[in-house]
Amino acid sequence: MESKTGAVEFNRERDSVDVVRELERWQSSGDQRLWKVILSPEFGDRLDLGRLARDLVEGMSLDLETELEWIGVAHHNTEHPHVHMVIRGARSDGASRFISSGNM
Repeated sequence: MESKTGAVEFNRERDSVDVVRELERWQSSGDQRLWKVILSPEFGDRLDLGRLARDLVEGMSLDLETELEWIGVAHHNTEHPHVHMVIRGARSDGASRFISSGNM
């Protein structure tokens, strides 16, 4: 989904996501934590930022041996194109997700 500012909102499965609705759903579910990440690659104007974000989270999921639910917003309206990402802090069963410092 493209926002009013021209940002592109997406997740693992879809190129169009309502970020506000997703965040409200996560928060109303009582999630205790959200991880916020900014992905700002050098030469971001030459990359498919959506593909880069998806590949990054896929690698994280493999490393952590669990699926991660996340959303991203790609901004191309600055000198340095970048993606704001939010990773949900709850597992699919609703329990809190913890990432130990050994996995960082």
